[in-house]
Amino acid sequence: MLFLVAFVAGAVSAFAFQPVGLWPLMPIAIALLCELLSRDAKLKRALLIGWLFGLGQFVIGLNWIATAFTYQAAMPAWLGWIAVVLLSLYLAVYPMLAVGIAWTFGRSRPIALVLCLAGAWAITEWLRGGIFTGFPWNPVAATFDDTHLLNATATIGTYGLSLLVVLAGGLVWLLVRREWRVAGGIAAVLLALHFLPRPDVPDHPQNIRPIRVVQPNIGQQDKWRPGFSEIANQRLAQLSLKPGGAHPRLLFWPEAAVTNPLQDARGVPIRPTPPSSRRALRRLSGRANIC
Repeated sequence: MLFLVAFVAGAVSAFAFQPVGLWPLMPIAIALLCELLSRDAKLKRALLIGWLFGLGQFVIGLNWIATAFTYQAAMPAWLGWIAVVLLSLYLAVYPMLAVGIAWTFGRSRPIALVLCLAGAWAITEWLRGGIFTGFPWNPVAATFDDTHLLNATATIGTYGLSLLVVLAGGLVWLLVRREWRVAGGIAAVLLALHFLPRPDVPDHPQNIRPIRVVQPNIGQQDKWRPGFSEIANQRLAQLSLKPGGAHPRLLFWPEAAVTNPLQDARGVPIRPTPPSSRRALRRLSGRANIC
């Protein structure tokens, strides 16, 4: 029963991410995870609880991968979900490691369990972002993107905010257990960070070329449609160079935003980019670095 609860809690926690964005679900799910760990007396069972929690979270949270497979040539739609599950089976190892560390060093003391889980979770997320070329998607910090605590990332970074998210979940668990003193200490830390001032960025910076992130909202069903590349490139150009605004020094475009290469060193025949799109892209690339 504990294992089923762990999997369901992880799956529910995925709805804390966008586009649903019910961020309180993540601290609640972490609190439930702490309770499950406190009830288990064996390391192997604790590791399985952590792995199932991560599996549920990644299977739901990474469902967009299945959508990406749907629009690949000659690939059946069901293959995308197999890819999601297989990837999640591996990624769940990292929450499992965090849980194992927390259980080993904190199983007898609630505050030690919470602190070890928060620290280990941040470390294993950092490892996940670098091992085997890395897959950093969906750090738990991303669930707090609509809260004031997001300001803390200017000081402690994304993984530091992930630590705070897990601490918030531990705070919920400690309050339920009526561990008032230690819960009050964690609450004081989170409250102090809540009132951190926003980064001091002037509204109208002078002599600073901005960075611009462009999201043209082009669906996968349209991206590869014959003749649509002209429309897509025009939309990218319009969003990248707004009339009257400063030319950005750095542009971030979506993956595969340019479907036809401007040049190809392989020497194979390619479909040429339409002339108007080439002019727009050349104007952009001459003024900014495009990523």
